Amino acid sequence: MTAQIAAAALVADCRVLATPRACNRADGRKPGGCGADGHDRRVEAGRILANAERIVAIELLAGAQGLEYLKPLTPARAVARVYAAVRQVCGGPYGRSTDDGRHREGRKRDS
Repeated sequence: MTAQIAAAALVADCRVLATPRACNRADGRKPGGCGADGHDRRVEAGRILANAERIVAIELLAGAQGLEYLKPLTPARAVARVYAAVRQVCGGPYGRSTDDGRHREGRKRDS
């Protein structure tokens, strides 16, 4: 549940960053930082992209963990390739290995 909360917070941050700021005030004066708006928008776009990368990473990790609960069933080939790529980068639930890890706890594997 913590991963979903983190992803939701990142989405909320993206929403705030994507909201345009008004450069004109009601009294006709411009606020102080309005001249550097182009640079600010590029910085904000970079933050939105970084947040999107983190959101996708959270979703990939959650999906990989979900596949762990479905073992010994096998996913489709494309899903299995994505799962293998995710586990190669960040390891499995019991370390760097992608096996179920039960042999490390002293129990025999099911045959």
